[in-house]
Amino acid sequence: MGSAYDPTIESINFRGWDDALRLSNGIVSLVAVPGIGGRIIAYDLANQPYFFLDPALAGQLFTPEQHIERGPFGWKNYGGDKTWPAPQGWPERDKWPGPPDPVLDSGRFELIECGVVEGVAAVTMRSQPDPYTGTQITRRLSLGADTSTAHLHIEMQNVSDKPVRWSVWDVAQLDCTTAEGQPDPACTIYLPLDRHSRFAAGYHLMVGPSDNPSWQPDLAHGLLTAHYLGRMGKVGVDRATWLGFTRRTSLGDYAFIERFAYEDGETYPDGEVNSECWLNGPSDEQLNDGSAADFKLWYMEMEVLSPLRSLAPGARQSLDIDWGVAACPGPLVGVSPLGCINRPLTISRVGNDLVASGSFGLFYPGMAVLIASNAAGEQCHLEPRWTVSAGRPLLFDGVHIPIDTANLSLALFNIDGRVLGEIDATRGL
Repeated sequence: MGSAYDPTIESINFRGWDDALRLSNGIVSLVAVPGIGGRIIAYDLANQPYFFLDPALAGQLFTPEQHIERGPFGWKNYGGDKTWPAPQGWPERDKWPGPPDPVLDSGRFELIECGVVEGVAAVTMRSQPDPYTGTQITRRLSLGADTSTAHLHIEMQNVSDKPVRWSVWDVAQLDCTTAEGQPDPACTIYLPLDRHSRFAAGYHLMVGPSDNPSWQPDLAHGLLTAHYLGRMGKVGVDRATWLGFTRRTSLGDYAFIERFAYEDGETYPDGEVNSECWLNGPSDEQLNDGSAADFKLWYMEMEVLSPLRSLAPGARQSLDIDWGVAACPGPLVGVSPLGCINRPLTISRVGNDLVASGSFGLFYPGMAVLIASNAAGEQCHLEPRWTVSAGRPLLFDGVHIPIDTANLSLALFNIDGRVLGEIDATRGL
């Protein structure tokens, strides 16, 4: 018998694009549009959308000539998630001079795969060969059952007759527009700061002034917090393996997570960063001279980069990103394959007792159980136990645990009683 949350895929007309494909499992739905650069244009948890979409461009297609027009209306910035080559730059031949770009950014991708196989819905889209970079990009989006996660696999192939050197650069635009059409200060991106970072501050300022109040280091949690203030800016971090976004809306608190690998010893573009955050908005100059009055595109970007690699003719490189969404308040202090962490699993002393607390957003359904172990390694499963749903929060406070607890973990079991893994843990009490 199939699950109520088995994935499906269907052809639809989405906001005027009649070549759209919707992947859904009853928990989340995602929409891919091959005709606009192979974009994933929507990712929704129930009625909560995450990705930005410029309503002025909804349903529109343009010629290659229109896609390379310069000036304020040149780049057709549809929104959603897309893949570019990095590094980016205009004077140098070894950098990608887009956007605008008629092939990789906004060109029509070919539909290679579309269907459900062994409980996984997938769509694969491939760009036309790009004469400037010598590459061709393939994007495969997949969605399984009973989860609020999706997986994006990206391949870049050298389709030219000479070596090329590029990084795979994936860019997700998160909507930060209020109902009144203004920038939403409830939007925040979290970037982990590595203690072995090559940057003295733990991050690399790329665009905008150093005193931009959007950037707020949270050294206690090893994070850089980017608050959306409707002001242009960009930073990058090195050695990251996840990025997180939160927003409070009328529907509640929601989080979007990206997980990916960092490859130690490899060279990365943009000053050796492997993930970046862009704040779309007017520059300080525009804010000061009053020319920002008509600005309308309010979004933040989470950007992930692969190593910068030399590819012989025919060679490929890839980038894998796991997405997850859940109802979860900010701030975020960490992620796991099973969910995001708002308040980590914490043990406190109340009188002569020990109590546990925590707050999480979960990507899978099942039974969440606190497991305590003493110094001798003896374990016990504690009460209460929580039946949880994918995409929903789990919050608890004041749960009593044994006084001799040395290690405490919060584990998730599926409906068959098989452990899926740890949501969070605290050890060495």
